[in-house]
This record gives sequence, structure tokens and C-alpha cells, in this order.
Amino acid sequence: MADPPVRADHGATGGGSRARPEAGGGQDILLAAIDQLPVGVLIATPSGDRANAELRRLWRAAPDVAFDRRTVDRRLRPFQRRGPSVSVRRPASSPVSPIRSALAGRTTDGVRLFVDRLDATSGVVRASARTLVLADGSVGAVFTATDEYAAFETERLRDAFLGIVGHELRTPVSSILTAADLLALPDLDDAIRAEILQGLGEETRRLHALTEQLLRLADLERRGVDPSNEPVHLAHVARRVVHRRRRRDRAHGIRLDIPDGPVPAVAGEDGFVDQAIVALLDNAAKHAPGSEVTVRIDARGDVVEVHVLDRGPGLPKGGADQLFTLFQRSSTPGDGAPAGFGIGLFVARNVVEAMGGRIWAVDREGGGADVGFALPVIEEDAVGELRRG
Repeated sequence: MADPPVRADHGATGGGSRARPEAGGGQDILLAAIDQLPVGVLIATPSGDRANAELRRLWRAAPDVAFDRRTVDRRLRPFQRRGPSVSVRRPASSPVSPIRSALAGRTTDGVRLFVDRLDATSGVVRASARTLVLADGSVGAVFTATDEYAAFETERLRDAFLGIVGHELRTPVSSILTAADLLALPDLDDAIRAEILQGLGEETRRLHALTEQLLRLADLERRGVDPSNEPVHLAHVARRVVHRRRRRDRAHGIRLDIPDGPVPAVAGEDGFVDQAIVALLDNAAKHAPGSEVTVRIDARGDVVEVHVLDRGPGLPKGGADQLFTLFQRSSTPGDGAPAGFGIGLFVARNVVEAMGGRIWAVDREGGGADVGFALPVIEEDAVGELRRG
């Protein structure tokens, strides 16, 4: 049974109030108080709508932008979980209308929804809406929303831990146990023993990489990343990663392309940057075997970019969103490309965005892919302060 509608009386007593923006006196005080609330509020009445400052912030609406019930309802999308991970960048297509429902007499209580913000980013809110009956008998609505993006991100990372343990760690651990049992056989052929040892080494390295990714995710969930902690020189990190990679995998060519002049420092954390570049190189090695891979550093205004370029088959059919979403297979059986779960790129996306950067994957002209990320440049004064600190 739906809750009874809220009644807004014209009198100054009884705790009720008119929800008309043009009203004066005590009404102005009430509206001013609503503007200070840490909860987003929109009051919709036949004479007009009034949104408080917090609701505008949640929708990323500039002060001079018109903001009413249509702006709110048009940008809300249902919250849907798809497997162990949810992508905030791919909300369901059908809109929801809590305010319209409230105007029709239906209550919405504490529903989690996606928001397509006005600045083209995405958010998550918990929304409620109730019918508002005014003193003259006309009907309005009260809509409230609280910011749930931080809680959503925490849940998403927690789900990632559970999913990685359940899906990815089981395979290498099982392979290592099987190899250990086989190596214990007393009369095992030397050629077979060498083959098992090679496979054991590969599975051990895979397990080590997965463990590192889990630790990165755990660190990110526990303390986040403060981009002001240290200046990072992307050229130096790229050189280190490429040198380490060349030493480990001589069969896979990697070329380093760094500008001759100085490359400014960026805001970030050295270990996370290292992890992101490694994930991009792993992706290139997996999907463009035999292709020369180029790691290119570009300084562009207030950001420095890292591009990992290959001449493989390009992006999968699902595009960039599929690459960066956990547990979305990167290919379909029989299309010639290896299938996988994209854990490394999922981790890369999370750490890059936590450092205030952006990550991308696009097809290259002439074939292949450009998968990379950009981080904001630290001003020289800020670098000096950090070094002195």
C-alpha cells in the first residue's frame, strides 16, 4: 500500500508549507534551508519547479542552466547488475520517471538509479519521490536524491575481488597442482618433464600477475589514490616497463617512442602507472601476436598521454566498453582471437581514473589498435612543493 501524499498547507503552523517558488516570508526561509541540505531536492508544483543546490551538483548542472522535472526524469536510468560487475558507462536504455509517478499518486522509495549527468559523465543516486497535495487541491511532487557513486564503486571493486578469485585464480592453481603431481612420478620422460616445467612456469607467472592485480585493486579500495602524493615521469616509467618486458619476452618486438624534449611530470602514483602500462602491453601481446608494438609518449597541453599501438585485428565487436569491463569476453569462439576476461584492462581503467586520468581504446587507421591513457600535468610550483615536503 502506497504512503499517503504529503499535504502542504498555507498556514505557518503545523510544519506544513507551500511549495511555490514565488512565495515570500517563511516560505523563503524554508526554500533557503532546503538549498543548504546535503540531499538533492526538487519540488514540482503546477506553478513551477524548484531544485536545490545539491541536486544541481548531482546532475552537474551549471547555475545558469534551466533545471526542472524534465531534466531530472530524462537523465535517470534503471540500475541493473549484469554478472559480477556493473559498468556505470553503459546504463540500461529505458528511462524511469519517479516524479511523473509521484504526480500520478505513486510513491518511489529509495531506488538506486544511474544518472546521465549534464557534463556527459555518469553517476549513481538513491532516489525517492512522493505526491505533494497543495492547499488549493492541486497536486505536485517532492523528489529527493542522495549520492551513491562512492558506495557503488566500493561494491564494484568488492565484486571484482570475488569474481577474480572465482573465475581466474582457480585455473592456474589447478594447473600448478596437476603439474606438481606429474613431476612427482619417478619414471617420467625427460621431454615430458621439460614440457611440464615450462607450463608450470607460465602458470606461476600468470598467478603472480593476477595476485598483483588483486593487490592493486585492494589498495585502490582501501586508500584510493591521491594524485598530489608524488610527481610521476611517464617517460621514465615507460622506459622501465619496456626494458623489463624486452628482457622477459624477446620474441615480441616493442618500440619506445619518446619526445626528444622534456616531458612534464604528471599527478599520479608510480606503482599504479607501472601497472597500467603493463596491462596495456599484456593486451597488445595477447591480441596482436607477432605485431610490433609501439609505446609512445605524447605531451599535449595539460596532460601527458601514453599510447600502446599495435597492428593486430583492432578492437573486438563490442568496442572499447567491452575491453574495459570485467568478465566480458574479448572475443567469440572461432573468430581467430583469444578469448579472455580483461582483468588487466579493468584494473588499468580503475587506477587511471582514480588518478584523475582518462583511458581509451580506438581502432588505428590502417589496422590495429591504440589503447592508452592520459594523466594531468603537475604545475612546476606543485612539483617544487612536493619535493621540499
